[in-house]
Amino acid sequence: MPSPEPLHHGVVVTLMASLAAIIFVVVWAANVTIASPGVVHNTAVFETSLESLAEWVKATGKETVIRGGVTVALGLPDTDLPVLQRGFRSEGETLTHVCSVASVPGHEEFVFVASVDEGSGDAIVWRATLNGRLVSSVKFYRGLAIKVSNEETQALFAAEKASLLREMQLRSFRTGTAPAPKPSPAPLQEPTNVEPNVPRAWRNTALPSELTILLLHPWLLPAVAVILTLAVFNPHRR
Repeated sequence: MPSPEPLHHGVVVTLMASLAAIIFVVVWAANVTIASPGVVHNTAVFETSLESLAEWVKATGKETVIRGGVTVALGLPDTDLPVLQRGFRSEGETLTHVCSVASVPGHEEFVFVASVDEGSGDAIVWRATLNGRLVSSVKFYRGLAIKVSNEETQALFAAEKASLLREMQLRSFRTGTAPAPKPSPAPLQEPTNVEPNVPRAWRNTALPSELTILLLHPWLLPAVAVILTLAVFNPHRR
């Protein structure tokens, strides 16, 4: 029985180049998806406790109220809510960052966080639990309250929490000791099979560690594919 003729060298090169290009595009797309800021990763940044911040606001905040129109948009009764409040705005910044806690019984488990544009009066207000879980989100645009999904604003909420906690530490450094930030009541467990050089934001993606290594090194997978292709289609192989 005659043996099959070996593939022409030009055909082999074309096949290898096409395969490498396809694999590179797939790997690039996977990297973009995993690293995209819009992808919600189950990381500790969204689980930061607000208990220490609430204690600081209770000890140093000024008395004011959250108006009924705001409370009802956040899913609370349509009545003014007495609170203690701290706010700050950095030099040259138009946004005021605000944290409020209820000063009357009945709402002690909530913390209210807001980012207010002093130029336009527009704002985003969040209602969260003491352990940092986002409960409800509202945007105020030209005086109108617009309820928005938590998924739409949770990245901004996480950034606002980090900003408030940082400001608490900076201001308390000048006036006294601030309560240390507390972890969430149920902190996330670090996976034990994650390589130390894998960025935290890319962890918990349900990908095997071997595949994660290939994704983090985009040229590794095409190189492996080229080697395998040469082994299979080697025109000089008998």
